[in-house]
Amino acid sequence: MRDVDKSSWILDRCGYVTLSTIDEEGFPRPVAIDVISHDGIRKLWMTTFRYSEKAKHLNANPKAGISFVREADCVSLTGTAKIITGKDMLRRYWKDFFIRYYPYGVDDENYCLIMFSARKAKLWIDGQSSLISF
Repeated sequence: MRDVDKSSWILDRCGYVTLSTIDEEGFPRPVAIDVISHDGIRKLWMTTFRYSEKAKHLNANPKAGISFVREADCVSLTGTAKIITGKDMLRRYWKDFFIRYYPYGVDDENYCLIMFSARKAKLWIDGQSSLISF
């Protein structure tokens, strides 16, 4: 299995990932977050409250990182992320359980997406290190 494919397989099974944004003082702020959809490891979609710290940080500075691990394999991604508020995209990625967080559904003003686009991936898979640029 290729490293990118194995990384995607790990992402499907790891549960939460850690998303790091850059705060107003220039420090990384890592938080656990659930990935709701992904295109391999190149693009990942998550949701957050529109007025959250994560959203505020990403609106000010789109640089971000994601890391995830399963057993001894780990993946670290660096790239950019942006807040998505377009209704078509919000509908596309809506999950029924989101209603717990966004009681007004897709039209909830607090509902938005984070779209992360990886530029580089640092992998440790099957005891081997590799670096991938996208």
